Amino acid sequence: MALARAIGGPRAVKEPGHVRNRASPSRRAYILKADGRQRPLGIATLEDKIVQRAVVEVLNAVYEVDFPGFSYGFRPGRGPHQALDALAAGIMRKRVNWVLDADIRDFLDAWSHCSFR
Repeated sequence: MALARAIGGPRAVKEPGHVRNRASPSRRAYILKADGRQRPLGIATLEDKIVQRAVVEVLNAVYEVDFPGFSYGFRPGRGPHQALDALAAGIMRKRVNWVLDADIRDFLDAWSHCSFR
């Protein structure tokens, strides 16, 4: 019932055949990082969180069947510990010559965004 109110509430635009929700502006807060920089944080309203969760449930149901069994990133019921357990089991079963561990945090920030056009 709360979901129906959130989707069809006063912020929704009703058109023939469907309802389109207009998200409220997020509240902005800044978190101080260890190096002195600030990281922006957007805080969504309760109605927007409910709609976002409903969309996640629908997309998970649609796309979960397409993911291979060895995929662990951002999947329901799977986490990093299960990924490490599967990696350890795979290394024990099959000969491995190398393992790559890469941290790409801030990698794309260093590139000019105009180069992606």
